[in-house]
Amino acid sequence: MAAILPAIQPSNSQILASTLDSSEPKVVSSLTSKNAPVREIVLRKRLPRYDQRFREKQQQLRSLVPRLTVRQTAEFRNTYKHRLCSEVLEGGYHRTFAELFGLIRTQMENRMQVGPESSLWLQKVLTDEPEKLEMMKKYLIEAEIATLKKQFVRAYECHRVLAQYFQSSGAEYKWLADHFIHNCLVRGSAITEDGGKVSADAHCNMGLSLEESGKYAVARISFQGFYQLTKDKPDWMTADGSMTMHSQACIHLARMFMIIAEQKYAEGDSDASLSCLKQAHQMACEGGDGKQIAETGYCLGVAHERNGDPETALVFLQSYLESCRAIRDSRGIGKACDAIARSCDSCGRPDESIRHLQMFIKISEDIKDDEALSQACRSLGIRYNALGRYDQAASYFEKSYNISRAGSETDSVSEARALLGIAKSHSMLKDYIRHVEDSEWPSVTRMISWKDSRANHFDKPLEAGSAKTVPVNSSNEESGNTKQEIRIIPESKTHDGSKTEANNGE
Repeated sequence: MAAILPAIQPSNSQILASTLDSSEPKVVSSLTSKNAPVREIVLRKRLPRYDQRFREKQQQLRSLVPRLTVRQTAEFRNTYKHRLCSEVLEGGYHRTFAELFGLIRTQMENRMQVGPESSLWLQKVLTDEPEKLEMMKKYLIEAEIATLKKQFVRAYECHRVLAQYFQSSGAEYKWLADHFIHNCLVRGSAITEDGGKVSADAHCNMGLSLEESGKYAVARISFQGFYQLTKDKPDWMTADGSMTMHSQACIHLARMFMIIAEQKYAEGDSDASLSCLKQAHQMACEGGDGKQIAETGYCLGVAHERNGDPETALVFLQSYLESCRAIRDSRGIGKACDAIARSCDSCGRPDESIRHLQMFIKISEDIKDDEALSQACRSLGIRYNALGRYDQAASYFEKSYNISRAGSETDSVSEARALLGIAKSHSMLKDYIRHVEDSEWPSVTRMISWKDSRANHFDKPLEAGSAKTVPVNSSNEESGNTKQEIRIIPESKTHDGSKTEANNGE
């Protein structure tokens, strides 16, 4: 027969739950074990947490707070980059999203590649510039819509607006400007309905961007593409209407050829430099810019003179001189006179060289160009020194030296000082040689005096010679050595021209 189980005693938690609604305190016996002491627990009535007034006030305040949508809530919870990408993808603009995300990732990869010590880490990242991201989002979406509608010119214009925007934003955003300029070139090359005008504009912008980056050889290729597209289009005008696009292409190409020519000459390739200058002059003449024609002609004349063809150089330099006179360019006239003088020297025409240098000096004095005046005086002094007119050479060298010293030009001062010393030494060389060849004592005395004081008395007549005692060796009397002297006897000439020594009575 089964045993009868004892009654289940209520637990403490059940006792607490049963007494919550009771207002009177109760005493509860807690039986933990058979022989455990009885512990009394006093339970009081639990007071309500909020009264009715507080609940009504809370509801009123909550009703004043506007309800936020999911998008508004995301603005506080998510980053701007996350919200931007979400909005673009929600609109279905997948190409815009791919380009934005790719640019952000490219910037971060470049930063990680160069390291934190690079200047790239001092630039702001795109995720911290919502204004620029909004600008890109606006025009990239517009370009994507235009592409879907096959409005390719409008898509090109949107990318060009972005390129111009980042070009005006500063040097740190040049990589973004280059990116959108390249996009313009890709999209512009695909447009054929306008005869290639948009493509020509894209080639021009690409060439200017590469030139700004210092990539002159690649820029020349872009400008040549610009030139070929506009060659037979005389009615295509630039955006401001100041010239034809073909003239603009010629001007850009001439400038590139001149820069490349300078690089070739610096590398020691004179023939390649001369060839580039010829192409530059040809492009300048085709473009019709008078100032550029004169400048390329001057450079071409200087190159011919360097390559040993002064006659051809004079043709271009004279043309440059006339162009400068036509526009009253005083500095250009002085530069032309200096170059013509060098070519005249090479041709063996010293008088023409001096005449042009004197013209150079006068123009430099009129325009108060001290640097050019100092250079002109040095050049003219060199010509006079080469012709043996040492006094005139020293006069111009001294003038150049004083001008350079007043202007604190260290290199010019050193050069003028050296040239002045050379000219003065040349001026006294003839008289000095005459004194050296003469064996008379006054000549020797004068040369010794000149070495002490550098006073030029060689042009004065010599005095009659006389005997002179020169001490050779002397010592103290205590040493036992006697003082030795050499008596120099001046020579005299007899009636028949033979030399005799004067009788000293010994």
